[in-house]
This record gives sequence, C-alpha cells and structure tokens, in this order.
Amino acid sequence: MGIDLGNTQVSLIAESLDGSVIAEINEDIPGREAFDMSAVTKSASRIAEKSLRQLSKLHGPMRAIAIGVPVIVSDNHPQLSSNAWLADLRKTFSFGGVSPLIENNVNCATVAEMRRGAAQGRRSFAYLQVGVKIGLSVVHNGALYRGANGAAGEVARIPYPWTPTGQSVRGALDERLGSAALLERVTKEWTKSGGPRPDSVRALFAAAESGNAAARGMVEAYGLEIGRLAAAIIGVMDPGLIVMGGGVGQKASAPNVSIYKSASLESSVSLGAFKRWASF
Repeated sequence: MGIDLGNTQVSLIAESLDGSVIAEINEDIPGREAFDMSAVTKSASRIAEKSLRQLSKLHGPMRAIAIGVPVIVSDNHPQLSSNAWLADLRKTFSFGGVSPLIENNVNCATVAEMRRGAAQGRRSFAYLQVGVKIGLSVVHNGALYRGANGAAGEVARIPYPWTPTGQSVRGALDERLGSAALLERVTKEWTKSGGPRPDSVRALFAAAESGNAAARGMVEAYGLEIGRLAAAIIGVMDPGLIVMGGGVGQKASAPNVSIYKSASLESSVSLGAFKRWASF
C-alpha cells in the first residue's frame, strides 16, 4: 500500500503481489484543514484503515506500506525533519506489525517516474514538481541522490530574489512559484478586459486552454519563470532530462516545453506520466 500525504490531498493506492492495482483513492482536504498535517494524518489514517479492512478479506494480509510526506526525511540531521510528526506517523500507520517506510513525496514521485513513467530507462534525470509547493529530486547513476543530510533537491530553500536592491529571503522561491502565489498574482493583476476573473488556479488554466488571452498570457509568463528554474537546474546538475510534475508544473509547462528545451542543448524536458495524482 502506498499513501501520499499532501498539503491539500490524500491519495492511496494498493497493489497485489503481482503488481495489479486493487484499490485507488484520492480525497481532497477541506480548505479549513489544508496544510494542517494533523488533520491530513487523520484523513489518511481513516482511509487506510477502511481500505485495509476491505482488502484483507479479499487479498490477505498487507505486506508493506510506504508513505510520501511533504517534508524532509533525514536520518542523521534531526533539525531538518519534523521528527515528532514522523514518529507519530510510524505509530499510526503500523498495521499488523508492518512498519511503514516514510519518504519525501517528491522523492517518491521521482522513483515512480523512473520505474513506470517518463524516465524509464534513464540513469540520470531530475524531477521538478510545481504544485502547492515546489520541489526537486535527482537520480544519478540509477539511484536517488539524497545528499549528505537527505535534503538534496530542496530548491524551495534557495534565497530569492536576486536583485541589487531587494533582500533575498530563504524560502521565498517557494512562495513565488507555488500555486497560492500564482492565484494571488491573478487576483492583483487581472483586469476587467480579461472577463470574469478565475477564482482558482485550475480555473485559470481552463480559461487559458479555452483561448482567453489574459489567462494565456499569465500562464505563459508563469511558465517562463519555471523555465528559468529548470535552466538553473540544468546548469548545476546536467541531468539529461527534467520531468515536470505537479498539477501546476504540468499545466504551465505544456505550452512552454519548447522554451525549456532551448535553455540547454544537453537536457530535454518532458511532462510526468502520473497526471491523475497531481494536485493544485
């Protein structure tokens, strides 16, 4: 069983030993509980326990459980991890004597793309997720690159902006490129000439896809910013391939893939294969 604990969504998938999918659930977290990881944990626990009761009757005992979490998972640097919450997770999701494997959610998505998605057969690539938050994970020589403390790829922690006059703030890149920031920009910059203002990021992309010029312009400008981050990753990591993930990343990337490709002749850009799991 695999569970993804997102800030705004909980997803569960269960497979039999032959790899057949025997359960798949996606549940949005109500707005008042979004980003509250205690509430997210309760929702995930309820879903998991219900699924386990049903599946055990038909398929026997669970053999393994993995949980993707939106935080750094570090074994040797406790200050980087939400250790108290992770310890509670291990207790909450220890079913039938099976201890859960807990890993950063972007790392989990990267392994999925490597084994079953857009990066199959690749020995080196990067996975860039842009959704509610931004994240990066790198595979080098066929293995996940974790870094010295398990925090490799935490691009959200890069100080931003880099200007002669502005003060760089750690974590500000996350606030600039996350979906909440994009919606905030739409709220501030939308004019009456663009028609009814989109009230969600999903609505913005729908308007852009339907031909609304104002929405398309904002999506393309946003996509260019993601492209600059992708170009920086290419310059540092030389991954050969960047797989774009996350609901926002994939939507904003689709019209801009050619622009990303022009950032470097050495690396290509592809959209991730698991769109149904992506959240805004």
